[in-house]
Formats: sequence, C-alpha cells, structure tokens
Amino acid sequence: MRLFRLLLVAVALSGPLRATDYYVDPVNGSDAQPGTLAAPWRTIAHATRNAHSYASGDRILLLDGIYIAASGERFPISMPPGVEIRAVNLRAARVEAGVAACFTFDRPASYPSTSGLHGIVAAGLPCVRILGSQSSIDVEPEIRECELLGSFVVDPGASAARVYPTVESCTLRGPLLLQGGVDPQGFGAVAGVFRSNVLEFGVQGNDALYRPSSTVLRALRFEDNTITGTLRLQFRTGRTHRFELISNRITSSSGGIEISSTCARNCVFETSSHVISGNEIRAAAGAGMVVSAAGGGHTFDLSVSLNRIYGGGQMAAGIDLSPSGGIHDVSRNTVEDFFGTAIELGTVQRGTASGNTIRRCTGVAVRAAMYSSTGQVLEVSGQRIEQHIGPGIQLSGTGHVVVQGNSVLLRAGIGSVGIDLGSFAWDSATIDDNLVDLQGPGPGIRGSVWTTFLVRRNTVRHATGTPAGIELLSDFLVGEITDNRVLEHASSGPAMKIGVSTPPNAIHPLPTMIEGNECVGLPGSQVGLQVGIANRPLRVLRNRASGFGGDGIRVDTTQVGGLELLQNLAVGCLGAGIFVNLHHSAQAPFVLAWNTTSGNARGGIDVRRSVAWGARTYCVSNLCAGNALFDLRGVGTLPVFDEVRGNLIADGGANALHPTNFALDPHFAAPLTGDFGLAIDSPARDRGLFPSISGFVPPTIDLLGRPRVRGLRIDLGALESDGAAALDWRGALALGGAIDLKISGPPGTPCALFFAPTALASPLLWPFGRFDLDPALVEAIGVGTAGSGSEWLQPLAIPSDPLLEGATVFAQGVVGNAAAPTICTLTNALALRL
Repeated sequence: MRLFRLLLVAVALSGPLRATDYYVDPVNGSDAQPGTLAAPWRTIAHATRNAHSYASGDRILLLDGIYIAASGERFPISMPPGVEIRAVNLRAARVEAGVAACFTFDRPASYPSTSGLHGIVAAGLPCVRILGSQSSIDVEPEIRECELLGSFVVDPGASAARVYPTVESCTLRGPLLLQGGVDPQGFGAVAGVFRSNVLEFGVQGNDALYRPSSTVLRALRFEDNTITGTLRLQFRTGRTHRFELISNRITSSSGGIEISSTCARNCVFETSSHVISGNEIRAAAGAGMVVSAAGGGHTFDLSVSLNRIYGGGQMAAGIDLSPSGGIHDVSRNTVEDFFGTAIELGTVQRGTASGNTIRRCTGVAVRAAMYSSTGQVLEVSGQRIEQHIGPGIQLSGTGHVVVQGNSVLLRAGIGSVGIDLGSFAWDSATIDDNLVDLQGPGPGIRGSVWTTFLVRRNTVRHATGTPAGIELLSDFLVGEITDNRVLEHASSGPAMKIGVSTPPNAIHPLPTMIEGNECVGLPGSQVGLQVGIANRPLRVLRNRASGFGGDGIRVDTTQVGGLELLQNLAVGCLGAGIFVNLHHSAQAPFVLAWNTTSGNARGGIDVRRSVAWGARTYCVSNLCAGNALFDLRGVGTLPVFDEVRGNLIADGGANALHPTNFALDPHFAAPLTGDFGLAIDSPARDRGLFPSISGFVPPTIDLLGRPRVRGLRIDLGALESDGAAALDWRGALALGGAIDLKISGPPGTPCALFFAPTALASPLLWPFGRFDLDPALVEAIGVGTAGSGSEWLQPLAIPSDPLLEGATVFAQGVVGNAAAPTICTLTNALALRL
C-alpha cells in the first residue's frame, strides 16, 4: 500500500503528460496511416481536419518536401486551436497555395499561445490570415522563423475576437495588413508583437476599410524588424491603447513611419503613452515619420526618442507630429537631409523636445505651439542644429515656455531667426544657455511675453543685415536679462534690443533687470544695447559694449518708475559710449553711477532731458577718458543732474572732480612719473577672452577679460605688460596642488621662468622691462620655447608643507626674440598666495 501511495505522488508531481507529435510527409506519407514518424500522413489538410482531436500543445511536424494541391493538399488550411505546425528541418518544408489562402486561424474557439507556425515556408494569397469568429475569444498564435510569401492578414472582421499574434524572426515577402475588429465593449481589439522579422513590403495597419465605425487597432508592438517600405498604421476611431515601434530598420522609397487617425474630433488615444524609439529610418521621399489625427482635440501621449532619420533631400519633414495634438516628448533623435521642417511637434497640450540633433535640413528645425490656460510647460532644450538653412527653433502660443541649452548653427548667407518665440502672449518665457551662430541676417533670439522673461547666459554670433542679435518685447515684464553675449555683430540693427511697456498709469513696482550682458560690434554695426522702457522701473547693470558704429548703450524712457545705469562699460564706439534720453517725468530717481567709457567717437556719456524728471537725478563715480568731443555731457532741461560727484573725467570739464584721474592710484608702479604699469599686487590680469576686441581697445587695457574693479567701478587705468609677453597661471593654488605657469609669446621664441620667495619694493628698471623679483633669491624653474599656440606651459608642484600656508611667492618670465637673440622682453610678475 505504501508503494502504491508513492507512485501516486510521483505521478502527481510530474505534471501533465507530454504533448503528442504527429508527422506529415508529402512524398512517402499516406492519409490512411496513423500519422506517426514511421507511418506519417501525406497532407496537412488531413492532419488539421476537425475529425482529429488535439490537446493544447500537440504538434504537427512537417518532413522535408513541397506541400501543394497536386499532392493532395486542400487550401486554405484551417489551423486547429492549441496546435503548432512545425518543420522538422528549418524552412525545408514548403507549403504552396498558389492564389488561395495558405494558413487561416478561423475556428470558433480560442487560440492559445501554443497555436502557431514554426520554421516553414508558406506561400499564398494571403500566406497567413488570422481571423476572429466569436465574441470574447482570444486569438494568440505564435509564428516564428518562417518564410512567408504573400500577404499576411490580421482581420477579426465584424466579430469581437481579440487578436494578439506574435510574429518573430520571420521573413515576409509581401505586405503585412492589420485590420481592426470589435471588442466586447463595442471597440476593436487587434494587437500583436512583431519582433526581429524581415518585412519586405512594409506594414499596412488599416481599420478604416469595410469596418464598423467602432473598429480599432490596439496594443501593437514592432521591435527589431527590418522593413522595406512604409510602416503605416491607420486608426479610424483613435481608441488605441498603446503602440510601440522600437529599434526597427526601415528603408522606404516614400515615407518611413506613418500613423494616422481618421476619427472625428475629440477622439482619445487612451490608457498609456505610445513609444517610437531607437528606429533607423531611411526615407528617399516623403516624411521620415508622421503621426497625425484628423479633427483635432485629441488626447495623445507620445514619446519619440533615439531615432535616426535620414532623408534624401526631399520636400518633406523629418518628424511631423503637427496634426496630432496632445502630449509629446521628442528627445535624442537625429534628423538629417530633409528639405522641410526637421521636427514638428504641432500644437500640444504639453510638450518636450530635448537633445535632438538636426543636420543639413532646410525649413524650420524645431517647431511647436501650445495654448494652455492651466500652467502647462513647453520645453525645448539641448538641441544641436548644424548646417541648417531656415529658422532654428520656432515656438508660439500661451502658457509657459522654456528654451534651454540649444546650439543653433545656421549656414552662411541664410537669413533666419535662430530662436523665435513669435508674437504671441506667452505667460512666461525662460531662455537660458543657448548658442546661436547666424552667419547671416538674424535676429538670433526673438520673442515677446505677457508677464515674465528670464533670458540668461545666451550667446549670439555673426549677425548681419538689419535685425537685432537679441530682440525681446513685453507688456508687463518681470524678470532678468542677464549675462548674455552678442559677439562679432555686423548687423545695422542693435546687438540687443529690449522693449518694455505697460498701459498708461500702470507703473509696475518690480524692476526689469538688464545685467552682465556683453555686446561686441564689427564695422557696419550700429547700437550695442538698446532699451526702450515705459511705466516701470529699470536697472541696467554691469553691461559691456564695444566696437559699434553707433552708441554703445542707449536707453530711451517714457514715464518710468525709476532708472539706474550702474557699472556699465562702453568702449571704442563711433557714437556715444552711453546715451540716455529722458522723455518724461518719473516717480523715482535716475542714477548714473560707476560706469566706464573710453575711446568713443561721439562722447563718453551723453544724457538728454526733455522735461523735468520729477525725481532727483544723480551722476556719481563714473570714469570717462579718451572719448572724442566730450567725456560727460548733459543736454536739455536744467539741471540735467541734480547731483554730480566723485567722477573721474579725463577732459577736466565742468563735471570732472579731479583732472589728474589716476595719479594717486596705489596699484600703479609710478603714476606721477607716467608709469601706469601694474604693480606686483594688482589683481588685474587679462585672460585674453576676447582677442578680437583689440581692434578697438589697446591690448594693454584690461576691459573685456577680468578687469580690476575699484569699488564698484571698472578701472580703466589697469595698464598691463605688453600683450606679446604675458605670464598667467591656471590650476589648484593650494598646498599639495599643482599649477601651470603660462607664457604668451610669438611661436618659436625662447622662454624662461623665474621664481623667488620675495619681490623687490623698488623693481629693477632694465632696458627690456621691469624686473620685480629679488635677484639674490631668484631661481630659474624652466626654460622652453613658445609653441604653435603662442604659449608655453611650465608645471609647478606646490609642496604640502603646512609651514607654507598663507605664504606668498612670486614668478616672472622672459621672452626672447627669434630674429634678434640679444633682445628680450620681461613679462608681468605674478604674486601667488598659498
């Protein structure tokens, strides 16, 4: 009895009995035989007839040969549920139906995943048809490693069958046709997974033909397929739960991916976000990718990422989502060689375009619109747009927009806006850290907002023609325009143009901040920084302008709530350095303080005043020297300035406080004898950030590098050693650290570095310069030759001895002359505090 119980337990634990294999041989088989390996059947039609009773998991194994009507086959072959038809040897069994259908999944029963085809060659019209015939039936066949000649059709018809085929590692030499059905709720239910196949005639997913109005394609996944032709999916109702197109390789003589809906307005692409990711698309004509929905008003969550899309120069878009609407995330795609919009997001409820690369396209590089009253954000960040003809980034709408970290490089001679926020009333806009290289007419950055603008750390280069480099307009502007750079500006429009206005009698209490911006002009340019302001406070702080054909900084005001121009720098302009036009009265003071102007052709600071200001005006601690005509002038209703004090004016005019200007500056070596070279402890060192400015400003005046600041004023008197022989350092100036000492000099010239623990109180004046180090303690620490970069670097390790903490050491260099070996030049000396 005990042995009998053990046997029962063993049988129970072993699970179900192994499925049965049946065999078919088109050459040696007979349908009168039992279908074993020794006595196989002859035809698949006989093996699949209803008279046979199969269990789920049973297999029909096809021996090598050709299965055709002449050998007794009858088509179509209706697949038994739960049974797999498999070739004994991969693709050695060939089933040919001619113009008839070959295999059909059409019986009134569920087809579990054990149903399917494996490793056979099937030819027919269609070669495979997967149908539904009854409500609430799951049709889930798996078709693997087959070669399929003819069309492949998934079509539930008017039934409510839920069709979910898996097709993997097959070659399909015919179109793949997906057509919708009706699910138990009255909506279609076609789904499927297509993975690692070769599809030679594209994909046509279409539920709009001969289907009821409620049909749909649902939950489709195409992954790692090689597709020749277009992958096309069309939804009639728009109720698709999810589609995923991942890592496919598509080569098409027309478009690459086309997804569309023909449903009426307010259809819903529901439940989950849709994914198009990692695909490689080569489209010779037509768009690389189009996702569209007719009627508008759709809810549509779509992610498009990591795709590589290559065009053939055709008049079409790379990625076109324009008619779809909804919520889009388009990120890290590459789009090349399209003669149309590269990436079109369309009108979105919320959207992100990030990290995309666009090359050699013509048209708009990235375009999107958003109209939101619910605080949604449209973000465009990290695009790399290269060799582009046409506008770079073009946005419009309402709500909040963020444009950040983009690089827009346009082709030479093509006039387009680099970043364009349009003329719509954005609630707020943040434009940060973008680079726009126009190589032609601009503007580089243009936009208007209703309330808040944050524009920070952007760079615009090479603008020509008439537009501005950066042009910003607003009605109620609250925000910051800071640390932007407009370089090599040759346009007759301003480098930066900022216009701010509010309705009359509605002065806003918060100031507009325009701070730390830098504008560098070329011949032919006009104004550097131009500001038009009305009915709100304005602060213009620490801006720099140089080399313009007109004024460096120009401010026109009407009825402002206060105006401050502080610590600005304007040099080498053909107009005035700073021009201010006070049109109307103000409720708060006008303060002009700590500004520096030099080398301007039509004056240093020019203030015009047409009416009584209404509040006090101050001109305090400005530095003006070397300007033609005048250094400081006030014209108009007197007094232009209610208080003038502390200014250093070189022309000694009525507004000058001290005509000797720099004579008492302790940082100069010997100012009373005319030696304005920097003393050893001066912190002023030119890092050479803007060598192109040397055409307007003497290279020995540190204005655009890292100038010395005295109080709150940039010190124009920061004269340095000859720029042809300068010493600088970089690295970690700390105990145990290391720095590189750098000598700038002509390439190929000999260089030497000297080091000493102390400097001389009275430097030695030699014919080739001033030597600051103590000769008794000096030590040579390196000898070399200036390289192709006109600099020579000498590493210097700093000991980790704690006794050195807080000590100051000194270094100085000498640069030879290749043409005259007996002539050399001493560099400036460095004081290095450990």
